[in-house]
Amino acid sequence: MRSILAFIILATLVACTSLASTQRASVGSVVSVMTDSGHGTGFPVSKHCVVTAEHVVDGAEKTVRIAGADKVEHQAKVVRQDAQLDIAVVCAEKASMKPVRFAQRMPDQFAPVYTIGDPLVYNRIMTEGRYQGGSTITADVAPGNSGGPVFDENGDVIGFADALAVMMSPMGVMTFAHLATIVTIDKIQPFVAGTPEAQA
Repeated sequence: MRSILAFIILATLVACTSLASTQRASVGSVVSVMTDSGHGTGFPVSKHCVVTAEHVVDGAEKTVRIAGADKVEHQAKVVRQDAQLDIAVVCAEKASMKPVRFAQRMPDQFAPVYTIGDPLVYNRIMTEGRYQGGSTITADVAPGNSGGPVFDENGDVIGFADALAVMMSPMGVMTFAHLATIVTIDKIQPFVAGTPEAQA
């Protein structure tokens, strides 16, 4: 009985250590996206290009800057954007980034996920949660997280953080604590594939 219990404890510790290592490695896949009016987060899909939320760069086509793991800022240009999908591709010729790996499929419902971004005045903050199905997760997000990659347990990207879950009521806007919406890979990947600048 003791040997079985010891094996279970060891297996749990190994799994936790493995996930923590994956999460630390994912930090290098996070890009800060800055404009004159605010900031968000993104992730590289090619050597020079980043995907982020369209609302992060809306109206700021000439004033976008990006900074990767090396924290070096590069002037960037919005090469494609879609307000309805809330997806934008931003490219910087002088940047040199390693593209993320997209997941082969979305996780099972309630599977663990995590997101990393630049909420409020902070940088590279990781929060964990569960995939709820569709375009919803329970990881905490805040302004500045928009466009930040959402990862599965393997460190593969399943989407990006988009917005807090809200509901309009006679009492005003109501938010659901710890519930957020994401833009999923089934929308991101075709968008990137249709952006010539992101293929280099």
